Amino acid sequence: MKLTDDRTEKNGRNKFSSEALPQMKIFGFSIDIARQIEREECLVANIERLLDSGYNSCMLYVEDACQFASHPAIGREHAYSPEFMDRVFEACRRRGAELIPVIPSLGHCQYITSKPGYEKYDEGYGREQLFGTVVAGREETYSLLEELYRDWTDRIPGKYLHAGLDESPAMGQSFIREHGAENFDAPGMFAAHANRLNRIIRQLGRRMIMWGDMLYYFPAAADLLDKDIIIADWYYYHFKDTPKVEAFNFAPVDLTGELKAKGLEVWGIPSVWPNLPFPDIFDRYLNFRDWMRYGRERGIGGIINSDWENSFGFLPASELALTAFAEMRGGSDVDKLPRKLAEAFTAMTGIVPDEVFITDLLALGRHHITAHGNRSLLRPDRSMRSTAPARIREFETKAAELGQMFPALSGMFEECKLPQGQNLLETIRLCRDFLRLFWESAAAMSVPGTPLKYLSLADELDAFSAGYHSFRDLVRYPAGQALLPDWAAGQAAEFRKLAAGKQQPCALLELMLQCDRPALPVLKIEIVYADGTVREAQEVMINFSSEYAVPDKTWKQYPAIRLEKPEIPEMIRLASTHYGMVGVGEVKLTFDGQSVRFTAREFSGKYVRETDGILWLGPVGATPADPAHRLESDTAVYYPRKM
Repeated sequence: MKLTDDRTEKNGRNKFSSEALPQMKIFGFSIDIARQIEREECLVANIERLLDSGYNSCMLYVEDACQFASHPAIGREHAYSPEFMDRVFEACRRRGAELIPVIPSLGHCQYITSKPGYEKYDEGYGREQLFGTVVAGREETYSLLEELYRDWTDRIPGKYLHAGLDESPAMGQSFIREHGAENFDAPGMFAAHANRLNRIIRQLGRRMIMWGDMLYYFPAAADLLDKDIIIADWYYYHFKDTPKVEAFNFAPVDLTGELKAKGLEVWGIPSVWPNLPFPDIFDRYLNFRDWMRYGRERGIGGIINSDWENSFGFLPASELALTAFAEMRGGSDVDKLPRKLAEAFTAMTGIVPDEVFITDLLALGRHHITAHGNRSLLRPDRSMRSTAPARIREFETKAAELGQMFPALSGMFEECKLPQGQNLLETIRLCRDFLRLFWESAAAMSVPGTPLKYLSLADELDAFSAGYHSFRDLVRYPAGQALLPDWAAGQAAEFRKLAAGKQQPCALLELMLQCDRPALPVLKIEIVYADGTVREAQEVMINFSSEYAVPDKTWKQYPAIRLEKPEIPEMIRLASTHYGMVGVGEVKLTFDGQSVRFTAREFSGKYVRETDGILWLGPVGATPADPAHRLESDTAVYYPRKM
């Protein structure tokens, strides 16, 4: 079974030119190098293989992962040099592919404003909190951004420059503080900022690309945008007709169609994310398939399949999915996915996998930890321990399933002779081992075990942490996030304390939360003690799976928060500040072997209501007529129930 022999012509140009893509001149992939910086050789080889698999454009999300000649203080440790970016450009040029940088220029600008001397560019400058959003409308903002753009365009040829502009709800905060919210014209400010950047980028000889999500919240801005700006419309769930909007309770919104009708060019952005640590390849393919169908229906200019926050896993997993999808871009027959995935695996490893192996690959991503609040469990302030029977069953079931996966994997390492194949096999092994240990550790923390069991898990966790560090240092620089091995090492230490009977008692606040309308509700938590001290936390009710991207979908989350103070709080204040309902079913403190339940007694806010034992906070959801921010909140104050 071969994939690579006839993919490229003898001159090295990509066989799949724009002529093979009706209506779409761009068929690309995007790599997030900002969260983790890959070793140079690994990144170049990854880009080359993906271009050879059928893509004609490479988009790099850079932030401070590249050195800026005019502002060297912005580049982070191990940032790519201009000379290395020359190599990346040459790899693309030899294959007739476009290299497109993404340089965030509104939100996601912590890479600028977190650096000493650059705080003044932030919307929160002079306040307690920096937002990571640069101030729109200020001349010094545009001078800085133009210098960053020029550092790229003076060196790297190309047609496009992506200025970001996504997820920027803090835009205008400094204006509001100075002039008042009643005088704030959000659509006007957003469009004026985009158009100013467009003039700069146009003068540099490039065409500007920007994300489209803020146009959900400021639809009037679309009428004010320069018509030569390309809008990158991203949506990461699969959809039957048109994409939907999470914050509008997944109401269908034909943004691409509306923008096309206004004379704007649009590119569609599906994703192989979430990939924490391994993508749900079946779900990610459906997202890509629907974008290809929708894009052709709307006559868009291109598709860029994106990869985000690859900090928990590794690029080989994304490469595997992207390679398989490139072979399926012409049709929508999902039954072909296992075969195309097997062919992509063979291309990377030289090994022909059996049906069981491919079935396990498709199942592995369904155990990822992006949903149900599981990602927060890697933080030291959260605990995996639970007393909820449903949660414990989830722990035990997933651990058992993962323990049976990939029986043939160990023998493949000796069989595989390709470096990229070895990296893929190690990625699969680390992802499987982490997920199994994650769920098995949660079960062991929730159900009393033996010292032997705790010590066995501790040994496995330490081995995983060492193996992850070793592989990470081989393929990427050690700087940046290392949540998985750090979590594993910390969890191993905790199990050793349990085995020795030396674990320090701690108070654990457990909640049972329910979401019936998934419109990104957020619950803010304040734990108030008798001496006036306050501990703050929050829980985001979100599930990054396509089956939940519909209105009126129900699921539960079970956050467990470690409390430093060895005493019962005087009260616990819960507030819903975003759109979407949060249902509170239980608030319980476990301390010193006892459980103390809390009861809600004080309420404020127009949406507070109780139904069938669930206290609901927050509105049903938002609509495009609502402001980008919900200005009011709904609050309930819980007090210890009298024994």
